[in-house]
Amino acid sequence: MLGSTLRPLRQAIAASRTVFRQMSFVTGPKILPDKSISVPYHAKSAEDAVAAINSKDKVYIHAVAAAPQQLIKAMVGRSASLRDVELYHIHTEGNADYHKHRESFLDRCFFIGKNARKAVQEGVAEYIPTFLSDVPQLFRSGTVPLDVALITVSPPDKHGYCSLGTSVVDAVAGLHAAKGVIAQVNKFMPRTHGDGFVHFSQIDRFINYD
Repeated sequence: MLGSTLRPLRQAIAASRTVFRQMSFVTGPKILPDKSISVPYHAKSAEDAVAAINSKDKVYIHAVAAAPQQLIKAMVGRSASLRDVELYHIHTEGNADYHKHRESFLDRCFFIGKNARKAVQEGVAEYIPTFLSDVPQLFRSGTVPLDVALITVSPPDKHGYCSLGTSVVDAVAGLHAAKGVIAQVNKFMPRTHGDGFVHFSQIDRFINYD
């Protein structure tokens, strides 16, 4: 029974690997910086920022210590007006109160952290078994489509680039695949180098919260 359930996912992963081999390891921004591009909407509050999330949306959450706690809290605060929102992420730290609102949120994690273990055991959340290296391509290929990405970034530098900081892993693929990006800008987020930058123009809504 379990084998038949996982077969479609395994086939999708195999297809994703084939596509991935044909791609560069470094992906460019979905929007190239341009002087004509306006700055993103500076939300009045976290609640204002997550007002863009709708019922049935598929939402990516930035991983581990980069999980944007204020945006998550505000999203959970909208549970009464949201239904069937699917959450995708690897291990995250911090609060996971969305498990208390099953009618509003379905948590689908690729890796199980402490804050999700009990929920998965009780059937409140779902675990999707996959290799960590396959997660980015699941987003890029559209096998797991995304409507919104919730991320934490450093403030932009003089060229407009923010760093994804302590957790790049699947974040680059997640924010590029999502239709909308909502960011929590934290001045204490370390700037890390490599393929872990996002231009400020790629963000649709943001709040400042340290």
